[in-house]
Amino acid sequence: MEIKYTEKPIVQRPYKKQVIAYATLTDCKYKTTTEKAIIYFSKQKISRKINVSREDKETLKRDIKKIREMLTNEKPPRKTSKEKCKYCEVEKYCV
Repeated sequence: MEIKYTEKPIVQRPYKKQVIAYATLTDCKYKTTTEKAIIYFSKQKISRKINVSREDKETLKRDIKKIREMLTNEKPPRKTSKEKCKYCEVEKYCV
């Protein structure tokens, strides 16, 4: 479960990535399979159920591997698309 305090109770891509990461960590720690997560929007008192697939977790692991490679090589990523980059806090550093 993730709690968000925001004006818009919309499940955004970074919110979903965050609960996928929590599910992946839970699976590793407790040797279980997490298939659902909840994002609770506290301001509106609304909860949204999120399905977490095996594919979601594998995608996250690939993303983490790419990030580690970028950090190790000190090579910033190229901007890919407005959709992918619009939520990113470090977009201004990409080439």
